[in-house]
Amino acid sequence: MRFEELCTLRMQYGEGTWLAPYGENEYAGFGTGKGDVEGPRIRGTLHWANHPRRREDLVWCPDLNGTIATADGAKILVSIKGYSIIEELRPSTARSSPRYGSRRTTPDTGG
Repeated sequence: MRFEELCTLRMQYGEGTWLAPYGENEYAGFGTGKGDVEGPRIRGTLHWANHPRRREDLVWCPDLNGTIATADGAKILVSIKGYSIIEELRPSTARSSPRYGSRRTTPDTGG
């Protein structure tokens, strides 16, 4: 079997919600975004949604689905699942919501 590079995805989050529904050690989230696709086989734009969770051991588990619109007009469905061990994200805002009885947080992505 031979692997060949198809493309590089450059992804940017837009709106997102990050919750700690099981205490401070595990997070769940939902976010959407878009990006550029550049490579020797595929070029175009990407639109996606991600519903990741962060486990207690700080491992992120992405659950991303989206579409690529190629420069020549084709559409490609994209799905990314797996494990991501980059770094721990620290919340930049955290506030209690008595109305919903939950703690909502927004991770500080450094941007």
